[in-house]
Amino acid sequence: MSSNWKEYLTFSRKERVIAIAAGFLLIFLISFPYWYHSKELLLQPDLAWEKEVDGILKLGEDANEMEGKSLEVKVAARKFYFDPNTIEVQDWMALGVSEKIANTILNYRNKGGRFRKPDDLLKIWGMDPALAKELIPYVRLAGSVQAGGNPQFHVVGVHSASTIDINKASQEEWKALPGIGEVISGRIIKFRERLGGFAKIEQVAETYGLADSVYQKIRPRLKLNTGSIQKLSVFQADEETLSAHPYISRSLARAWVQARVGWTAPVGPEQLLQLRGMDEVLLDKLMPYLSWE
Repeated sequence: MSSNWKEYLTFSRKERVIAIAAGFLLIFLISFPYWYHSKELLLQPDLAWEKEVDGILKLGEDANEMEGKSLEVKVAARKFYFDPNTIEVQDWMALGVSEKIANTILNYRNKGGRFRKPDDLLKIWGMDPALAKELIPYVRLAGSVQAGGNPQFHVVGVHSASTIDINKASQEEWKALPGIGEVISGRIIKFRERLGGFAKIEQVAETYGLADSVYQKIRPRLKLNTGSIQKLSVFQADEETLSAHPYISRSLARAWVQARVGWTAPVGPEQLLQLRGMDEVLLDKLMPYLSWE
């Protein structure tokens, strides 16, 4: 009997190694979640805070994202030309001014207060003097401000953000508008060149990457002169020329050129509507760019 019990309670060397390894594995599996979680806490930043700051850093592209936020973080704001007598709270915030100070400025204007010279920014209660000095070179006082015997101040230079001709404005003039930076202004001009000029102001909103909130903000400052629109010849433009236009796909351009072989006079919009890929909405967008000569 004693010999039988020994056989059950005695482990071979191989069995002892397996048992010890299994024990270490069990301990590791039990402790791993706690160890991994504590390591994450030590190594990972506060993601919620990062998202909050990222949202504020995007203020220059979409100031409306800041509505309702009370957190104030000092960020490197993008500068643009502005008229302190007309811009709104979002514009001030895009320039780096806190929402509280921006509302103070609007209250001042609503009570009849006006900025008569750029240096008046230094008189804003609560405004950081360093920030005011950074903004002063960007001030453009549109028209004139008269009060008693004070002199008149007019728009300085050609970069006023009051109104621009969307078919003639340079990249610098686009950048003078609130919310329009280096990238978006460049895209607007490239899109305008590919179109052959804007036929409607609403086409500016089609620019890739231009937020609707920014477009709605600059819309009152845009004017249109359609006299410089470049036309596409319905009968002579080749496939490459047609497909280079933003509204015309490569397949539509190919079908267009092939169909012309069988056209007989008179030819009008009805023939274009028969092309695969063409519909009334697209044809309406293309009409200002077509020459039927």
